[in-house]
Amino acid sequence: MGFGRLGAAAFALCFLLLHAAIEADEPTGPQLGAVPESEEWRAYFHSLNSIVVHNQRMSNLMGPILNYSFSIPEVQLRKGMVYTGSNARLRRVVRDLITGKRQVRIGVVGGSVTWGTGPSVRGVTDWFSIFSRYMVTAFPKANVTLRNGCVPGTPTSYMIMCLELSVDSEVDLVFAEYVLNDGFDAGNRMIKNSKVMDVERLARRILKMPSSPALVYMQLPSHGLAMDQGRDGYHSFAMTTEDLYNSVPQYYDAGVLSLRTAMYRLAAVKKLEGYRWSNIMCGDGFHPGDGGHKVMADLAVWLIQQTAMDVFARPYSKIDAELVAEEVPEPMYPGNTAPDTALCLFQDAMLPLVKESAGWDYVNEGTEVKPKKGYVTTTPDKPLTINVDTFRGTDSDVEVFIAHMRSYSDMGVAVVKCISGCACPDKYIDGWHELLNSQTHLAVVRASQHKECVMTITVEATRKSGRAGQDRPGTKFKVSGVMMGEAAAQEERYKIPEGVWGMTGHADDKNEQKVFSSEGSSIVSAGQQANKVADPPAAGARHLA
Repeated sequence: MGFGRLGAAAFALCFLLLHAAIEADEPTGPQLGAVPESEEWRAYFHSLNSIVVHNQRMSNLMGPILNYSFSIPEVQLRKGMVYTGSNARLRRVVRDLITGKRQVRIGVVGGSVTWGTGPSVRGVTDWFSIFSRYMVTAFPKANVTLRNGCVPGTPTSYMIMCLELSVDSEVDLVFAEYVLNDGFDAGNRMIKNSKVMDVERLARRILKMPSSPALVYMQLPSHGLAMDQGRDGYHSFAMTTEDLYNSVPQYYDAGVLSLRTAMYRLAAVKKLEGYRWSNIMCGDGFHPGDGGHKVMADLAVWLIQQTAMDVFARPYSKIDAELVAEEVPEPMYPGNTAPDTALCLFQDAMLPLVKESAGWDYVNEGTEVKPKKGYVTTTPDKPLTINVDTFRGTDSDVEVFIAHMRSYSDMGVAVVKCISGCACPDKYIDGWHELLNSQTHLAVVRASQHKECVMTITVEATRKSGRAGQDRPGTKFKVSGVMMGEAAAQEERYKIPEGVWGMTGHADDKNEQKVFSSEGSSIVSAGQQANKVADPPAAGARHLA
C-alpha cells in the first residue's frame, strides 16, 4: 500500500465520523451520497478511548483535528492515499501545526479543477477551500495561511517557469494537481516520457525551495476515465499517465493522493448509486462537481489526520530532521534539471530587464492591494529596450512571451524587434480588442539563443489597430512582464497559444488568488506574499471570501 512510517495502529484511530466542521451553501452540482452512521464507524469511535499515549487518550490529544465528516468509507480513503514514503517533511509541518511554534504556509498549484471550476461555489465547495476551512479549525494554536495559486488551463511545464507567482517563498506544504491537464506524451513512452520529465522538474523546483516544503500530489482521473461505461469517450482504469507520474514522488519521497484510486471500485466496478462517476463529476466527465471536490478534500484531510496521529504516537525525531535536511538527489532522468532562476518576470520583477525607457512610465493602474503595474507609453516611436537571456545550450530558437494589455480605448500597435545579440522576425502586437475590459495577453517572439538578447518594443505612429472604422492610430501600449521559455521551442517542452491564456491568472482580476488564514480571508495578486489578510472576520468567524 505504500503507507511508509504511518503504522497500522494509527489507522485504527481515525475510522470515525464527528459532526461536520464545514458548513456550506446548498450545492447545485452533482452530489455524493452521505456515508451512513454504521456500527463499524461507531465501533471505531469508541476504540479511541482505549488507545493511550503518554497517559493521555488519543482522542483527547487529537481534539479538533478529528472534527471532520468524511463522505466516503474509510477503506476508500486508505485506497486513495497511494503513497507517503517516510513522510518526514509533512511530519515536520504537522508537528508545527500542533504546537503552534511558527507560522505555517500551505499552497496548491494546478489547473482549472483545483482553481475552482466544477463545484457550485468557488471558494466554498471546491476541495482546497473545504480543506482550508478544516485546517484553520483543526489547529487552533497555529497561525496557518493557505493559498490557492492555481491557473486554469495550464500544464506542469507552465508552473516550472512561473512557480514564484503562485506560492509563497517560505511555503511549508505544496499540493500539485496536473495529471488531467498534462494529458499524454506524444509517443506514449514508458521511459523518458516527456510529461513525467516535466513533473520531475517541477518537483525539483518545489523541493529545493529554501523552506524545504513537503510535496503532495493530488491525482485526478484523465480525460474519459471518470465516465460511466458506455459514454462516448470512455476510457478504462489504465488509460492515464498517473501511474508513470507516481515514480516521481516515490523517487523524491513525496506523497500521492488519488481520486481515481479512491473511487474506482465504488464508481465503476460496483456502480453503487450515489457513488457513480455521474454523482461525482460534472457533465463534461473530467471536472469534478461538488461531490468529487468533497472526496478530494476528504483525501487531504485524511492524510493530515493520519500524519497527526503518527506524530503523537512517534514524535518528530532526529531521524526525521536528517531526512528533511538531505540534499535533493540527482535527477531521476539524468540531465533533467530544473531552472534555478525565475523565468516569469512580471511587474516589479521585470525592472532589471529594462535598459532604456525614455517615453515610457512605470505606473500602477491598479491599487496598492491589487497592483497592476507596468510600463505605459502614449508616445509613438519611443522604444522600451529589454535585455533577456535566451541561451539554452542548443541551436534552436527560444520563445519569449511579452505580457501586454489589450483594451478598448485608444490602444496602439507596437512592434517587437531584436536589435542585438539575438535575431527574431519583427512581431506586431495589437493593443486593442472589442471587449469592454482590459486584459493581459501574451505575444510570443521566437528568438535565437544568446546570453544578452536585446529587444525593443515600440508603438508605431502610422499603424492602426484592428478596430473597425478607427480614424486615427491609437498610441497607448502597456507592457507588464516577460516570460521566457524553459527550453528551446522545438523541444516542445511547452506550447502556448497567444492571447488570453494562463498568465491572465497571474495578472487579471478574474483569477486573483484566494488566501485563507487563521486571521481571515483575502485575495492577493501573483507574486505577492500571503502574509497579511484584509478585513479580519469577527471573533470566532472562519470563512472564505
